[in-house]
Amino acid sequence: MKNIQRMIGWIAILLPLSSAVASAQDAKTIRAMYDLVKPSLVAVKYTWTSELGSQELSAAGVIVSDDGLVIMPIGIVTPAIVPDDQMQKFKIVVPSETGDETEIDATLQGRDERSSLAFVRADSPQKWKSIRFVDASPQTGDPLYSVGILPKGAGYKTLVTTAFMSTRLRGPVPQILVGGQLAGVGAVVLDAKGRPIGYVHARSLGEALLDNPENPDDLPMLNTTLRLFIPAGDFLAAIHQPPSPDKPIVIPWIGCEMKGLEKEDAEYFGLENVPAVQVGDVVPDSPAAKAGLNKLDVITQIDGQAIERGDLPVELPEIVTRKIQRMQAGDKVTLSVIRAKGDVPKQIVVTLDPRPKQPHQAKRFYAKDLGFVAREVTFVDTYRRKMGATTGGVVVALLRPQAAAQAARLGLNDLIIQMNAKPVENLDQFKKDYLEFRKNRPNDPLVLEVMQVDGKQRTINIEPPQTDVQPGNR
Repeated sequence: MKNIQRMIGWIAILLPLSSAVASAQDAKTIRAMYDLVKPSLVAVKYTWTSELGSQELSAAGVIVSDDGLVIMPIGIVTPAIVPDDQMQKFKIVVPSETGDETEIDATLQGRDERSSLAFVRADSPQKWKSIRFVDASPQTGDPLYSVGILPKGAGYKTLVTTAFMSTRLRGPVPQILVGGQLAGVGAVVLDAKGRPIGYVHARSLGEALLDNPENPDDLPMLNTTLRLFIPAGDFLAAIHQPPSPDKPIVIPWIGCEMKGLEKEDAEYFGLENVPAVQVGDVVPDSPAAKAGLNKLDVITQIDGQAIERGDLPVELPEIVTRKIQRMQAGDKVTLSVIRAKGDVPKQIVVTLDPRPKQPHQAKRFYAKDLGFVAREVTFVDTYRRKMGATTGGVVVALLRPQAAAQAARLGLNDLIIQMNAKPVENLDQFKKDYLEFRKNRPNDPLVLEVMQVDGKQRTINIEPPQTDVQPGNR
């Protein structure tokens, strides 16, 4: 009875969202869109095993190849939150109208941050019906259809909504605004011809969740009115060349900060109504530095093409960065650069390098007894502090609530440079020395010298708890 009441409640919520639009549409067309996409919708779930415990997360998935390749929003495995080695036990969940859903073992193929997609593939051969996205541009007023999937609590039912194109938005990521409602994150958007022309992305881990672990009765797609989708032309290349475990996506890097040229500066350089970015700090030994790019250089073109226009100057660096990230490491990119008022643009050729190692790729060590996680130092950590790339130490990646480390005011992202007056060289040495100290002197405080992100140094004394918790996690 409770499940029936729950379903009645959901239906009561869903119907008003689409009935006003659907009443004016041909019911036969709507059913055709529903039937077209339904066989290609699945759920993807995995176990996120962090130092603080495990939880199961799920997202809506779309089958994009007949042999078992599935896309899902990158938000469910977002690199900023979920380290690479903490994602386990992937499953593709295939809904059924006549029985229980089927769970198929799968493997994470990788993330593509450039298209905000993640990929999984079934471990066993499949013969599924896939969605073939096409690059097509709807016009304002054109009818659109959105087909998505509901959470486990609603039986992974497929739902369809109707809308119309309202406008196309400019910016780092092309987006289409609709009038009406979209059928949730991970939904496929179709035009009146039944062509899959877009995909509803997530902006965060919370939005990407199909099932809310804290509230199984929740319908995330109803928490906010979803009215934006990404046109297929922006992510088709990612589907055609997906990552794999042995061939991850390598994102190229130029190695400099940029800011959009404000109106007053544009007028000074004679660049009124010309989208341009100005170079900020140039990272030593980066591709930009090797090519001779300087601070305050103004970039007006990339490979002979004008920079795409954004609605605000602050969007221009993201537009340029995204364009470069869609190239390949090793590619040569020609920048048109102005260095002074009245200058003829100078052509600077930059050879792109792979992006430096990111925090989610770093090895970690859990100092379980004192309640903190240390990880390898990455480029982000040294650049923030204006330190050399070979700087030693380890970075605090996580603090267990109410543990000794947090009580001692150890901070997230603190760089630990000394432990008990001994310099910290790297993670392996830190782990070895830490375990030895905690074993031989379990009642003594751990003394850490740390450098904060702002460069300030301080000393942290962590008093050990009087418990039988064993030091370390390995």
